[in-house]
Amino acid sequence: MAQEIIAAVRKAEIQAEQTEKMAIDEKNAIIKQSKKETELLISAMIKEEKHQAESALAEAKKLGSQMIKEAEAGAEIEICQLRETAKRKEDQIVSLIIAELI
Repeated sequence: MAQEIIAAVRKAEIQAEQTEKMAIDEKNAIIKQSKKETELLISAMIKEEKHQAESALAEAKKLGSQMIKEAEAGAEIEICQLRETAKRKEDQIVSLIIAELI
């Protein structure tokens, strides 16, 4: 009877060791898989953030180019107005000089 108890205890100990080893192996597999999934998730997030940053930069460049074109167009209009004003003043000065000479 004592031998049966000893055998049962040893069997229980062996089963406990096997169960513990299986639990440790499963834990390690879960940790390994979690690390892999985390790395993939981080990589995907970095890729998405980079794409969004590139899109924002492209939009900013487009907006900047548009603002420059608008400023150039406004400056061109102002230049034309200044030229017209200068031409009128020139004509007035010529007229005044001619009037003074006559």
